Amino acid sequence: MGGRSNVTNEILCRFLFPERPGALIKFLNTFSPQWNISLFHYRAQ
Repeated sequence: MGGRSNVTNEILCRFLFPERPGALIKFLNTFSPQWNISLFHYRAQ
């Protein structure tokens, strides 16, 4: 589990979105399948 991606131009982004049913899956479904989401961190407020 964990590790590094073999991508030379890796980008780290932070997103804040409302906590409601389906919000996470709706958010993730907007990304292209070509994106490699190698790190995901969830923090409840």
